[in-house]
Amino acid sequence: MVKVLGSLFWMLDTGSWILDTGFWMLDSRYWMLDTRYKIHDLVTTTG
Repeated sequence: MVKVLGSLFWMLDTGSWILDTGFWMLDSRYWMLDTRYKIHDLVTTTG
């Protein structure tokens, strides 16, 4: 019984870690897009 509970908690922990990594990847992707747009704006306003 304890082993089952332990593996359940481990699975939940792994799931949250995967979710966390997914959100982090999405966040960095948006950040990259944002930076790209800012650079594009700078180029179009100066050029």
